Amino acid sequence: KQLISCKNIIAAKGGSLTADGAPLEGLSYVDLARATFGEAGARFVFFCTVTASLGVCSAYIAFIGTTLESLSAQPTSFVHAALSDGPYSRDVFQLAAAAFLLPITCLRSFRFLSFTSTLGTVAVAAAIAAAPTIDFG
Repeated sequence: KQLISCKNIIAAKGGSLTADGAPLEGLSYVDLARATFGEAGARFVFFCTVTASLGVCSAYIAFIGTTLESLSAQPTSFVHAALSDGPYSRDVFQLAAAAFLLPITCLRSFRFLSFTSTLGTVAVAAAIAAAPTIDFG
């Protein structure tokens, strides 16, 4: 939060962050930390960014595995019907999710993913809207 505040203050004053007068636009958090806190600060911010990114990705794959495992165990679910030789373990679903998501990391442009994220948002909204109509009794 302090780095963002620092960047906004410097941008408001029209200054640059680097000794060679490079423009403020396009700087990463690591660049900002290097200009503000030196090389040690840049390394720390890089470490935190990588750790947070890996943690979020790992949590997402774990969430997918756990969710699909629970759905495959329920006889009334679509996943159970589609995977008739299951139920599969969480690890199998996590490996399948990683195998599906790994090629996405090689994309040069995420323009295609904007369409899929819109589909995901619509699907979540539909699920939330449909939830009150389901009879769990």
